[in-house]
Order: sequence, then C-alpha cells, then structure tokens
Amino acid sequence: MSNATPGPGEHKDDKRAGSGNGSARAGVVRRDREERREFRSQRAVRPLSARFHLSITYLVIIWITLGVLLAYISHYLETTAVGSRMAYLYGQAHVLASATQAAGGPKWGVLWEIGGTPARGRVLLIDDSGRVVDDSAAAAEFRGRDLRDVSEVRAALAGEQAGNTYYLPGDLFTAYVAVPARWDAGSNGNAGDSGTEGPAEGSGNGAVFISQDLSDIVDQYRDMMRAVLLGGAVASVLSLIVAWGLSSVVLGPVLELSGIARRMASGRLDLRVTPKGPRESRDLAESFNYMASGIEKTMEAHEQFLVAAAHELRSPLAAMRAVVESMEIKRPEVHELSDFFRDMRGELDRIIHTAEEILDLLRTKEPSGDERADAVDTVRSVVESRKRGAEAKGVSLRFGGGSAHVALSPVILRLVTSNLLDNALKFTGTGGSVEVDVAVHGDDLVLTVSDTGIGIPEAEIPRVFERFYRVDRARQRSTGGAGLGLAIVKEAAERSGGSVKVASQVGEGSTFSVTWPGVVLDD
Repeated sequence: MSNATPGPGEHKDDKRAGSGNGSARAGVVRRDREERREFRSQRAVRPLSARFHLSITYLVIIWITLGVLLAYISHYLETTAVGSRMAYLYGQAHVLASATQAAGGPKWGVLWEIGGTPARGRVLLIDDSGRVVDDSAAAAEFRGRDLRDVSEVRAALAGEQAGNTYYLPGDLFTAYVAVPARWDAGSNGNAGDSGTEGPAEGSGNGAVFISQDLSDIVDQYRDMMRAVLLGGAVASVLSLIVAWGLSSVVLGPVLELSGIARRMASGRLDLRVTPKGPRESRDLAESFNYMASGIEKTMEAHEQFLVAAAHELRSPLAAMRAVVESMEIKRPEVHELSDFFRDMRGELDRIIHTAEEILDLLRTKEPSGDERADAVDTVRSVVESRKRGAEAKGVSLRFGGGSAHVALSPVILRLVTSNLLDNALKFTGTGGSVEVDVAVHGDDLVLTVSDTGIGIPEAEIPRVFERFYRVDRARQRSTGGAGLGLAIVKEAAERSGGSVKVASQVGEGSTFSVTWPGVVLDD
C-alpha cells in the first residue's frame, strides 16, 4: 500500500521535532514577556523630575514655616491672651469682693446692686462652708449649692487664689477663677431680708468665684488660623508657580542639552547648545559644546583615516588587478612569470604591511595596565632584530644605554622603538649611520633615534605625525610604507604619558626623542 503507516521511530522523531519547535516558541515568548516586564519595571522606577523635587521642597519649607507660625500663635494666645484675661478676672474678683464687703456682705441680690460682672461671665459669692450665697445669673437652683468639689473654690477657701481654663461640652472654652474673701460679720443679713429662705449669709471667710466664656479668644484664634491657612494656600500656589518658572530657567537649558544629545546620538554631530540661563547652565552648555566639537573632530579624523586606509589598500590591489588583466590579455611566457609573481608579491607585501601598521595603531589605544619593563633590554632586542637589514643596506646601526627599569608597557616601548628605527633605516642611504640611545634623566626615560638620512623640510615637520602623511609621495613606491609609522609613535607615546620631539635638517638627518616623565623605577 502506498500510504504506509509510520514506524515507532518515525513517530518519535516527529514528537522530538514538535517538542523542539514548541520549546523554541516558548523560549521566544518567555523572553518577550521578560523584556516587557523589565521595560515596565524601568518605567515604574523612573526617577521624578527636578521640577517635582523643587516644588515639593518649596511646599515643605512653606508648611514647616506655617507649622512653626501656628505653634507660635498658640503659645502667644496661651501665654498672652489667656494670661491677660486670667489676670483681669483675678483683679475683677478682688474688686467684687471689696464691693460686696462694702455693700454689707454677701447676700442674695447684692451682685445685682453692685454690678461689675464680666461680659459673658458669671459671678458666685461663696461662704466659708463652700455654699453659694449669691449668683449673678440669679439662678435659684444654685443658691446653697456646695462647690467645695471645685478645685479653685477649695483653694480660695484655703486662702489662695486659683484659676484654670477648661474645655466644656458644647465646644466651650471657659476660665474659672476664685479668690479668697473676708466677709464683715457686722454686715450679716438673713434670708428673710430678701424674702426667701436660705442659709445664713455674711459670716466668716468666703470666696468670689468667676467663670467666663473665652469664645472671643477662640474666635480670635480661629480667625488667625484661617488667615494663616489661607496665606499658606496662597503661598503654596505661588511657590508652585515660582518653582515652575525657576525650574524652566534652570532646567530649560538642561532639557535642551538632553534633546540635542539624543539627536547627536542619531548622527547629527554638527548640533550645538546655545549657552543661556544661570552661570552653571552656561558652563555646562559650553562644556557640552567643547565635548561635541571634540567628538565631531574625532569622527572626522576616523572618517579621514578610513578614506586614507581604503586608498592605501586600493592602490596595491589595483596594481595586482592590472597584472592579472595583462596576463589575461596576453598569456605570459614562462620566463615572464617570475616578473609577474614578483610584482604581485610586492603589492601583497604592501597590503600586509599597511594592515600591520593599522593593527599597531589600534594597539596603542589598548590600556597598558600596571606593567614594568627593562627599557634597555627591550630596545636592544628591537635593534638586534634590525641589524641584518641595516648591514644589507650598508647602514651602520649603533646602540647605547645603561640599565633602566621603568613602569611602562613593553609593547608600547617596542612599538615606539621599532617604528622610529624602521623610519630611520628607510630614509638613510648607503654609508649612513643610525644611532639608538636609552638615557635616564632623574625619573624620566628618554629614547633617542638619530640618523644621517635625507632629513625633513622645516615646513613639513609639524605634519610628519599625521596618519598616512608622507613628506615626498614620489618616493612612496621606493621606500614603501603607508605613512603610519610616526603616527603610531606619537599616539603610543602620548597614550603612555610621554611626548615626542623631532629635530631635522634636509641633507643632514633627523633626531627623534621620546620622553616618558616619572616612569623610572628605583632598582
């Protein structure tokens, strides 16, 4: 039958494939979910803006100030307004005691006769047993009531004036004052004098008790509270407006800088920030513009480097292509093949040499770390490796130097020495000489490479350290090189804290000196 049933092994393979695809899809979904969760968490913990912090700071300062002001007002009302009122009530109580004694002693209705009851107040005359003799409110139910359970009355009967304030039901703020009084026994009356029955009046020691509703002070406090709270609300609104305006002045340039930085990240390196706002914002903008100019120059230098590198690699490749095309047009004879191969090998060597110099240039940017080297041994090894080539060219190569252990990367030291030495040998003709010297001046290491070569024109000296720059491009094919050697020397020296100088005269030779300050170690 054509529709054969799959065997157990085939079912197993299908399941494996299906499970593998399912696992892959599950992994993708899981990663996508985790990325969304991470994105949401990042948004959730996004820090608050400076405007918010500035506004909150202003509000906190305002309300702390208001809190202190309210505490002061409360203390003022308690110590000044209430204290003054209590002093007034003490004085009024003593006046009433004297007036009552002058009127013949306490009896029912005497307070109506002498007057002097404080506004919103009530006066009670109390005998030596603590019972009410007269009431300015003329409330008959208070006549004869024992008030010795009132602490102020007890104190007054004991011969001491006393007073206090109380919050009573119904939101009443009330003052109680009681002062001792000495009733004249000769002025005693009786209940029948007033047509009512009651206890005997006008005998022995007693007290004058005054209670007064302090609602006027409460109203004053509430008015002040409302004024303070209203002022706080107005101040809060004004502070938010001021905070917003101030943040716009202070943070506006920062926000503009942030926006321009994002646009620069997308490739607009020509953008700059206009310095404005306070001095700090202007300094920040100027620093940003300085950094942006540096980045733009660096990127331009990188682009020029890429163009020059491409040109250096294209030239030998074009020459190789010309050789190949000539071989295609006309098949070379056997005796001509060696010439074609020699030309192609020369161009390949140029490509390899250029690539090596580019790699050396990139190595100068690597951090050297905490490394040490024997400067003399390192430089001597480079010199020894070039002796055979110098002898083949008929150039005398000499080396001098004592012991010098330095805090310097041997890779950097080798790069600088090899490129300076290769450059000197390249431009020194037969019969000339090249000298390499390592010297120690205090804590400084000085590497000097001198030659008796063709020299450098004075006008060209400032440019000899530029990448891919050659003093005489007509000599490029005879001397070789991509024009990166001295650029490598300069960048390697500066990366390691050193500096390079050159002195040269046309027809007499050149002297390159590299100085690394403070790198010499004590033996």
